[in-house]
Amino acid sequence: MLNTLGIVQVRSEPGTAVLKVGRKLGGKSLLELVVRRVTDCLRLDGVIVVGDGEHNEQIRHLVPPDVPVFLGSPGDACPDSPALSISSKPGRPFA
Repeated sequence: MLNTLGIVQVRSEPGTAVLKVGRKLGGKSLLELVVRRVTDCLRLDGVIVVGDGEHNEQIRHLVPPDVPVFLGSPGDACPDSPALSISSKPGRPFA
């Protein structure tokens, strides 16, 4: 059971072609480095990456495969939205 959850929110600017968290640093994306650093925190039971925007597929590929990803459409305000996509690994549905 998860008691303490770390959330990494990824927001993209509408109309931009490049996702800034996809920039590489030492061969890894900035998003991957941040997520890995947060997963190392001993006080967290789990980490989830949340994104909303035009770059959902890019976000899904930048996150390490063992971290769940919650992606919605731009403007989604509620997690119960049917447009929300949940996956545990890039390209695979979360069960």
